[in-house]
Amino acid sequence: MAPDHAGAVLGAYLAGELPAERRDMVEHHLLTCVRCRAEVDAARRGRAAVEQAGEPAPDRLRRRVFAAIAAARARPPDTRDG
Repeated sequence: MAPDHAGAVLGAYLAGELPAERRDMVEHHLLTCVRCRAEVDAARRGRAAVEQAGEPAPDRLRRRVFAAIAAARARPPDTRDG
């Protein structure tokens, strides 16, 4: 992954957790990176679908999702998917 590739911080960007300067850098990157823009668009569509469902995810699914997120965050950035 190129050093200027935003893939490693898109989750934090989508969650609104980035400082303003880093957020601006990611938004600038999204103007030119089709891959990252598609990832952000897909995540937003997924989030909207979940919000429209109106039902919380079953506890078992939530635990699996959170475990997968924790495992991905524990890996060094250069070995993460994406």
